[in-house]
Amino acid sequence: MSLHIDRRRFIGATGALAAGLVLPGTARAAGAPNPTNPPKAAGACTTSVTGNAGIDALAKCFIERWNMPGMSLSFGRGGQIFYEQAYGYTEFHGTIPVTTDTRFRIASVTKPFTSAAIFQLIEAGELTLETPVFTGEGVLNQFADVPAKTPRKVDAIQIQHLLRHLCGGWSSDGNDPMFLRQYWDLDHDALIRKTLATQGLAYMPGQCYAYSNFGYCLLGRVIEKITGQPYDTYVRNAVLAPIGVDDMVIATSGSQPPEAGYYDPDDSAFPYQFPITRMDSHGGWIARASDLVRFGAAVFAATDKMGGPALLKPSSIATITSVNALSTACNKAYTPYGCGWSIYTGGPNAFHFGSLSGTTSVLVHTHTGLVWSALLNSRPEDGTQEAMQNELDALMWAMAACRPDWQAGA
Repeated sequence: MSLHIDRRRFIGATGALAAGLVLPGTARAAGAPNPTNPPKAAGACTTSVTGNAGIDALAKCFIERWNMPGMSLSFGRGGQIFYEQAYGYTEFHGTIPVTTDTRFRIASVTKPFTSAAIFQLIEAGELTLETPVFTGEGVLNQFADVPAKTPRKVDAIQIQHLLRHLCGGWSSDGNDPMFLRQYWDLDHDALIRKTLATQGLAYMPGQCYAYSNFGYCLLGRVIEKITGQPYDTYVRNAVLAPIGVDDMVIATSGSQPPEAGYYDPDDSAFPYQFPITRMDSHGGWIARASDLVRFGAAVFAATDKMGGPALLKPSSIATITSVNALSTACNKAYTPYGCGWSIYTGGPNAFHFGSLSGTTSVLVHTHTGLVWSALLNSRPEDGTQEAMQNELDALMWAMAACRPDWQAGA
């Protein structure tokens, strides 16, 4: 029989997992993907093996099934790392194995880090959720002189709208300001001015969810304005140093060893062409899988009460995990989103996925306090990314079920 693991509820399974390790297609060595043999639509990886061996079997199956060069994963709770392992290679046709020290681009898993920094500033009294952003009294009032295309809507934007993707537009579609090629050469200041002047908002802030990379770019500039420090400097000092993470950095177009190489089956050169450094506060960090687990535990430490450093107060955690129900009215594809984290209230469990050309990532904090992350140095071709992401989600829950002793109280 198969054991279904639902991300909304962490079920501590003690029985055997589904019988047999499923390896679709012709078997190949893990870490030696074949880009000409895309994965089938059905047949997710399962294993009858439990313990760490079961985790390894699932991981090796997954990177073979989805033609991934390499993968790194980590599990922990309360500041402790229970398990970390790496698979495959740092390059698509490479010979250098991925290790647990290999850093990967984490893409949109950056957003929880930016959210944590914003809430630290709120706790310090430097901001409120209702602080205006662009008006003359706003935190980014240096842009108040820009003739915005939709000035009434822009003037209504508050910090909470950026955190929750409720600013009313600037969504991650074909007109995402962060990815438009004609904007690639613009620095943050010029990009913001250009976007305000040429891209109007469809809705009044607070009325409609629209996932916005640009909104989190703005939050990075808020952090810089309030602290007087570059975004990455503040996050390293205020968020990363307290949890013992000392070498996360913002990505560049080149490699910063020990960093994985990146492969995109649609365009192998593209991961090194787009302006990744400018994506600092919405998708720019590189990290180890264990760095993400330490961070995820620290964000929720005050309410988990399982030890380890705590980055935020319980009141901030309550706000981060609260969901704005009004968002579903105009976006049927809406995933319940708090402030920097997607939220499933059945647990509740908090998580975030990341996806860029050459990158796939996930960070999950469950209601039991167990935290895990996975980083990969590729993503599948257009049209199969959502399916792969869903399978990765299920895979990590299945891995956690291989170790029922990791449950709280076990």
